[in-house]
Parts: sequence; structure tokens; C-alpha cells
Amino acid sequence: MSAPSSAARCDHCGTPFTSLNPRGRRRQFCNATCRSAARRQRARTLGAAGQQPFAVAFQAAVEQGGLTLRQLAGQLERDGCSLSTGTLSQWQNGRTTPWPTTDTYNRLLAIERCLSLAPAHLITALEQTRRSPSRPSRPWPAAVRHQNQSRSGLSVRSLTLDQRKRHLERRIVQDSGIDRRLLILTAQREHFAVGPLRWPLESRIELEACALRDGIDRYWYICTYESQCPPDVEALDGCNRGHTLSEDLLDSEAVGPRLIATPLCFMPLRQGDTVTFSFRVTYEHGEHDTDLPEKRFCRMLTSPACRELELTLRFDECQQPIDLSECRWSPTGPERPTRASAIPLARRAKAYYIKEPDPEPLGYGWTWDWPGHEQAAPPPPPRRTAGPRVPERVPLALPGRAWVGDDPGRCPG
Repeated sequence: MSAPSSAARCDHCGTPFTSLNPRGRRRQFCNATCRSAARRQRARTLGAAGQQPFAVAFQAAVEQGGLTLRQLAGQLERDGCSLSTGTLSQWQNGRTTPWPTTDTYNRLLAIERCLSLAPAHLITALEQTRRSPSRPSRPWPAAVRHQNQSRSGLSVRSLTLDQRKRHLERRIVQDSGIDRRLLILTAQREHFAVGPLRWPLESRIELEACALRDGIDRYWYICTYESQCPPDVEALDGCNRGHTLSEDLLDSEAVGPRLIATPLCFMPLRQGDTVTFSFRVTYEHGEHDTDLPEKRFCRMLTSPACRELELTLRFDECQQPIDLSECRWSPTGPERPTRASAIPLARRAKAYYIKEPDPEPLGYGWTWDWPGHEQAAPPPPPRRTAGPRVPERVPLALPGRAWVGDDPGRCPG
């Protein structure tokens, strides 16, 4: 075998090769260490040229976090997010870029939690990479691909609640041209009040959100209700209410929860900016509502974006429950709580609290029982027909910023 040529050197460190491959591709690196270092250097070079900001941001985040890719993959696996070490390595080296779907956003948000990054830090870098002139432009998946779908009504009996919710989200994209995923909600503070007749009275919600693109100027609040009267959404601080969008139902007499979407508008944001706003949801009940009032309050966090959660539950002084439990629900099965712990009831307790500084993507809330629950509940209050509405003003009990997710289930009834 002939001696190696003087030009046969490692492309990274310049060390001469002791042997050459007799066939196949030309040997470029002397070992795996030089190969990995060259890939990192390539990602830095491309990022400096404005071509791969996501790879540079991800690599810097991993180095700053002090975790290896194997450790990061293991921590994500324990948090319920499956990502292989090979996928993380290709993202870090700039060979591949994640495609912007809801699952991808949740994985990036989970990575940000593991590496103690600011919310939407990696997602913002991903958006910059997708808009780079060196990358071919491709349409958004999921919602945007259905923009040409017919707006005809749908049958409640043929679709599940999740399918109807996705249909309503596509209508939001059609009407406003804004994908709801471009606004990441990062914190929640909510005060839920139960009235003297055991029916839900109102919720006061404060949100903090981060924009992934320039020009985002609204947040769509999707609410589920089962009564004949839809909830009334009133803008409070930092936003204005827009026109409510409801479902196109073919079988209007179908019994079951219904969905409405209300836009809360604010000043257009720049990419990476955050906004804090609050609003009130007042629940009204018709005279012909025969269902018993719901005996639980649940908020489902389906995304790892939430960094702070504060919930408050308040009962009327004249109607106090006899049993109260703080519960957790699984995102895949919100019908029954996975954990429940009884709470001692104070005789004149004004409110009950849940404070989670770093909540997991679960359901949080309470369940309770009323005295004489085997008997029929009191009738709902008559629907207001005239006169100004004077809602009960209950001050927010907890300071801080807040995030709220959608109302994906019967929360509240």
C-alpha cells in the first residue's frame, strides 16, 4: 500500500492521516471529535451569515445549560417529550431544522424549560430561520393548508369536541389570517367565582403572551358552554373585545357543549415582545336550562409554555360546599382526576388558591359537593332581559402575571 499523500490531512485539525480509505469517499476527519467540532464550526459560520439562526441559538443554549445531548434527551423523556439524541444533534449542527407544528412548538418549549431559557426563545429563532432568504419558502402546515376548505356548517353528532375545536381554529385563520400558534401564552392568573345559586358566576383572567412574529395584534379566547346562553366576555385592561365567532351548526337542536371564540385585540407586537392583558367572562343561564350546575373547576395546560399558574376559587358566603378536593387531571383523560387531596373547609373561608411557579402540562383545579347533593339543585337565575348589568366586582387576590389556556373541555359547565 502506498504511503499517504502529503495533502491527505484532517480538514479540521490538519493532522496527516496515517492511513487512507482504499475505496469510497475521501476521508475528511481523523476521528469523531474533529468531525463534531467541524460541524459546530459550520453551524457558527452559517449562523454568522444569517442562514441558520436556530442552529446557533440551540447550540448556545445547550452549551450554556451545561447538559449533554444525551442528558437533555433523558430529561425530556422524563417530562413526557420524546426526542432522540440524533435529532437533537442534527438540530444543533444545522443539518435539519424542525418543521413548525404544534408538536414541534411543545418540544421546543420543553427544551427551553430544561435549559432555563426565556419562553419562545428557540421558537423565535426558528421563525427567523424559516424566513431566511437562503431557505425555500413553504406554506404553513395544518391550519393554513385548510384555508380553502368550505365554510359550510358541520354536524355535531358526527364530530368530537376536539374536531369541532380544530374546525373553529381553521375558521379563525380564514377570517383573521392569523394563526393562533403565533402567540405563545406563558402565564395565567384566574379568579373563578361560584354564585349563591351554585351556578358559575364569573371568571377574571389575566394573561401574558409572547409574539413569534411581527404584527400579532389579538388573542382568540375559545370557550365551551352547555347552557342556552353563551358566556359574555368583557375586556378589562390592555385589550379591546372584537366580534365573537361561533360555530356553524347544522343540527342546532343537538345537545352538548358548544364553542365560541372571542378576539381580544391589542397594539401590534414585534417579534419577541410580550403583552399583558385581562378580561372577564360572565356566565349566564337561561330559564330552560335543566342540567345541574357543574361541581368542578378545571384548567388544562396542554403546552409547556406556562411558567406561572395561579388559580383562585371563591364560593358565596350563603352557599358553602361540604367537601372540597384539590385535583390534577391528565391531558389525555380529563374526565376523572388522577390525583385528589381533600382540603379542610374553613367556616368563613373567602377563597382557595393554587400556586404553581413551574407547572407541568396537566389539569389543575378543584372538585366539590354541595349539602343535600342528592336533591335537585336550585333553579338557575332568570335570564336578564333589560337594564344595565352590574357584575359583582371581586378584587383579584393574587399578584403576579398569568397565562391561561383554552377551555378544551367542560371547564366550567
